[in-house]
Order: sequence, then C-alpha cells, then structure tokens
Amino acid sequence: MAGPDRSVRLLEEHGVLLHSALPPRPRTSHSRLLPPGSTLLLYTDGLVEERGQDIDARIHRLARHLAGAPPGTPLNALLRSLLRTAGASDARDDAVLLAVRVPGPPDGLLTEERVGAVHDGMR
Repeated sequence: MAGPDRSVRLLEEHGVLLHSALPPRPRTSHSRLLPPGSTLLLYTDGLVEERGQDIDARIHRLARHLAGAPPGTPLNALLRSLLRTAGASDARDDAVLLAVRVPGPPDGLLTEERVGAVHDGMR
C-alpha cells in the first residue's frame, strides 16, 4: 500500500499460501484504512518470484518502485512501469497486478483532520 505521502507499507499479516494442491488452512481477515490519495497494489507471485533470486529482496524492490512513482501517475501507466521495472526478467510465470487508488481531496492537500473525517464518515 502506498500512502499519499509516497510511503509504502507491506501488508504481510496473513502468511497463508493459497494453492489448490495444499490442504485447507484456517483463513483470517484484516482491514486497513486507505486514506485519500492512497494506492493499494495486489499482485501474484509471478511478479516477484524468479529462480535464483531472493523473493523478499524482489518484494522490497517492487515497494521502492511503487514509492518512487510520481504522484498522480495514472494507474495503467503505474502498472506497466511496475511490471517492466520490478517484474521477473525470465517471465516463466504469469504476473497479475491490480491497483486501486482512493481519490485525494480536490485541492490536493491532505491533512490529519481530513483523514479523520473520511475515517469517521466510513463508520
């Protein structure tokens, strides 16, 4: 998740590998407030897994590229850029990316009061 200040937070709480060949495991759920101007990026392992490469290093590389994207980059351009710069070079696995952006305030200013107002309005 990239915040409006371009900080990136990895959402790693679940730790459950989903695969049809594995036995069922208990599922958990988590929620996050996405403040105005935030971008949520979801992706499959094909984006960050590459033989002989450390997956955690590749995930952090993806996070750096997400944080470095210019504010307001259209989502389709952002996804193409992330696939090109952070994706696996051998492309042996499929890579699926999904991004959701929460619209920011009209004047582009984001204050704690506005984030709090949005959060209160969602209750």
